Amino acid sequence: MKKILHIINSLDVGGAEYSLIRIINNNKNFNHKIIILRPGIKLLDKYNNNKENILYKYNFTYLNFIFLFLNLLTIIRKYRPDNINCWMYHSAVIGGLASKICGFKKIIWLVRHNDPRGKFLSINSRISIFLFKLLSYFIPQIIVYNSDTSKKSHKRYGINQTIRNIVINNGYDTSPIKFEKKYDKNNLIIANITRWNKQKNHRLLLRSLEVFSKNYPDIKWKLLLGGRFLNKNNIEILNLINRYNLKDNIILIDYIEDVSKLFKKIDIYVQTSLDESFPNIVAESMLNYTPVVATNVGDTHIIINKFGWLTNLDKKEISKKIYEAFISKQNKDNWQNLQKKSNKHITTNFSLVDTSKKIATLWE
Repeated sequence: MKKILHIINSLDVGGAEYSLIRIINNNKNFNHKIIILRPGIKLLDKYNNNKENILYKYNFTYLNFIFLFLNLLTIIRKYRPDNINCWMYHSAVIGGLASKICGFKKIIWLVRHNDPRGKFLSINSRISIFLFKLLSYFIPQIIVYNSDTSKKSHKRYGINQTIRNIVINNGYDTSPIKFEKKYDKNNLIIANITRWNKQKNHRLLLRSLEVFSKNYPDIKWKLLLGGRFLNKNNIEILNLINRYNLKDNIILIDYIEDVSKLFKKIDIYVQTSLDESFPNIVAESMLNYTPVVATNVGDTHIIINKFGWLTNLDKKEISKKIYEAFISKQNKDNWQNLQKKSNKHITTNFSLVDTSKKIATLWE
């Protein structure tokens, strides 16, 4: 059985982290081990069986970098993997360099970010991305992007194009989900579940809903706003809610372990991100029979296709699309047909089984 080594920053909650665990659990014909470079294993509380996949856990800092890097070389040499997968920029730089020094050639980098010149990237991330670009000419055999938009933006940035640069979209568990959506034509229940981050653009979401409330005062609506740090301890989000007079319409629900239960309660999901590559939450919403209104960033347009509403970054336009969704909902048969078509579009085009097979072919 071939040995596959995965190197990743952490296994805290995140899109790349979920993708890694799902791919491991859908490729049982390989022996998978994971090296974690920073503290954080929250996903292992949910996927308890994957604790056996952990090979080593580090806590890389500037002070201990040299010592831990030398130890990483020892761990990689001792394990002797057949293939090494480095997830995201930091792991690609540290894990990729260590793997190359150890003499391994079958190195794959997996990118889960759209724009390497992103406006809200930290200094550390910018340094990692720059090193990622330089080292792309010496280390990886293959770079895998999860969206076509990401692949194109990295090409413009100067990533090595003499090696294989390919796109493998994220995949999702397409086991049948029972249709249990509630229908109430007179109310609109909206959700937004993203971490508290400028890139996710919560301010635009609230400004758009302020416009929506003013333009359509007779529509009864609620927003379930969740994600890491979106709770009553977040003074900044509370101030924004008050500034836009939305206190009576918004419920802060914090981080949610199982979003599938939430989807049973909501009518539409609204995404107002400034930048995305292949947003999992959009696909997962549709998989759970929930149409989406979303800003046209990354490959969001491929996910939504014709089964939702794409918009630009204008608050009036977003408000208009939310209203169009509400009008569409007034016809129960048409609305439920859209909900079911949303699910079918994801199950047909973005199966976890297909994604896992495509990744596995790279290990052969």
